[in-house]
Amino acid sequence: MTTSPPTAPTPSRGRRIVRAILLIVLGLLALLLLSIIVAAFYPIRVTNPLASSPAADYDAAAAEIDAIWTEESETADFNPVCHSILMSHGERVERAIVFYHGFTSCPEQFRELGQRFFDLGYNVYIPLAPYHGLTERYGYALENLTAADLAAHGTETADIAQGLGEHVTVSGLSGGGAIAAWLAQYRCLLYTSPSPRDRTRYRMPSSA
Repeated sequence: MTTSPPTAPTPSRGRRIVRAILLIVLGLLALLLLSIIVAAFYPIRVTNPLASSPAADYDAAAAEIDAIWTEESETADFNPVCHSILMSHGERVERAIVFYHGFTSCPEQFRELGQRFFDLGYNVYIPLAPYHGLTERYGYALENLTAADLAAHGTETADIAQGLGEHVTVSGLSGGGAIAAWLAQYRCLLYTSPSPRDRTRYRMPSSA
């Protein structure tokens, strides 16, 4: 009679699948961590193609926005819902705020929030981002969008806003948040969110 050494039990198919999934997840987390480290040490440098030229006063800012509205209306396949929005008290006020909408969205995204700030006395500007606001639903035009385009857009709109208010706050969501963050880095005269003093003085009303 011959005997053979006992064989180790083979893992079940379910365990092998779980192990493979864990290895894939750990690999993806390692790649993400590596990407973050590389981005921290080698940040992307954006060259702004547009020199800053702040609006001298309210009339100059309003004229620039009128020109932007005309340009938007003359754009082929433009969606009329997506015009840049200005909520104005008809003069330069103490505070203005600029809301930058999200990637693939349009200014309408911030209309309700903008109205609440307008009711608090702000002049509110919600500009349309480059290559946005078209009726074409698949966003093919966005393939042409570059970081330099967004930098120029931020510069132009921040310049306009300085004619709308003595103090300018910028805020944004998604791609618009990236514009606001870029402005926070390069435009020291702008606020990226209402300061604690502002929140006390211009407290947002609670929802009914």
